[in-house]
Amino acid sequence: MKKMIYILLVAVGMTAPATEMKAQCGEIQSVNSPQDPCEGTLGVELSINRTGQPGTITWSRVSGEPLPAIFTTLANGDGMFYGQITTDMTDTYICTFTGVNGCTEIGGVDVVVNPNPNGWFTLSTNCAGVTLYPGGGTNYLALNESGSYTVPFDSIFFPNGHDKSIHKVVNGGGFRVFNQYGCYSDVAHGQIWVYPLVIDLTASKRRISPGQSTTLTATTIWDVQNSKTKWFKNNVQFTQGVSCVTVSDTGTYKVQMRATVAAGNCVNTKQIKITPKPVIGARVGDENEIVVGKESILDLQIGPNPASDQIQISGYDERVEILDMNGKVVSQLNFNTFEGTSPQNIDVSSLPNGMYLVRSGEQTQKLIVRR
Repeated sequence: MKKMIYILLVAVGMTAPATEMKAQCGEIQSVNSPQDPCEGTLGVELSINRTGQPGTITWSRVSGEPLPAIFTTLANGDGMFYGQITTDMTDTYICTFTGVNGCTEIGGVDVVVNPNPNGWFTLSTNCAGVTLYPGGGTNYLALNESGSYTVPFDSIFFPNGHDKSIHKVVNGGGFRVFNQYGCYSDVAHGQIWVYPLVIDLTASKRRISPGQSTTLTATTIWDVQNSKTKWFKNNVQFTQGVSCVTVSDTGTYKVQMRATVAAGNCVNTKQIKITPKPVIGARVGDENEIVVGKESILDLQIGPNPASDQIQISGYDERVEILDMNGKVVSQLNFNTFEGTSPQNIDVSSLPNGMYLVRSGEQTQKLIVRR
């Protein structure tokens, strides 16, 4: 505990010089706190050296709040005198010795009362997949999702970077929770908040044709160890140490990122699938037929279909094209604020009856115009 000793003032009197009164009054030599501040109640001891001057010792608090009780001690006799106060309130305490002839000596001490910490604690980690081992490891609780977990435990493992005021008890189960003054409690329960390492993985193109490439970019708001970022294609690592890669093959790509030690030293992964781009305009047999990949009709929606005058469309690109069955663009529209989930109306009244393709970005849907 940090202690500050105040030897503040003065000897005062009505008929004699201050120095003479000081000699008659005595001098406060020290005010200290000899007891353990972690017990919740602190004893403060005053030592005063008097020269035959009896008097009274009175305690007060700088905050101005009343003391828990009245602490007054009558000092009799010569030599050293020890006056004491016991308190459970943190404050600066002032002790005043008043001699019978009216002289005064004042001393003060900062008293910090530190009850043991509460028997519960809260821990935050950004590592998903942290495993708690209650009961000496016979059972476990995996924290795989964000949220709050309240757990009892005998022993527990946390990754590096946890709250430094919480320390595992080496001998015996549970945890020892310390406050800023070094006081502690041994606890057996705690609440853990889990914030997983979230990775955002994007591709410049989700579908590519032969000879094309796409750039994969991994980002996260967490501090990560860039040298330990790893990239996998179909579960086989092919590079590391970069946050973006350019690939020209289809397949399932995965990135693995590791947070810094200070951020928890935990690992998470994110994957993305790159698929072949559908072939548009291919001729099959003797008839003109457009081959549409099965994944190309998942997002783009049009209606009514068949249509006569107007269709309503929702897609994923600002540009919408209508193609005839020979692959020729017969109509093209741009939407400045187009969103895939916001329906847009398109006039098709000028198109002859027949089958068409509606294309938005990499998404394609068949359309029949019939009147």
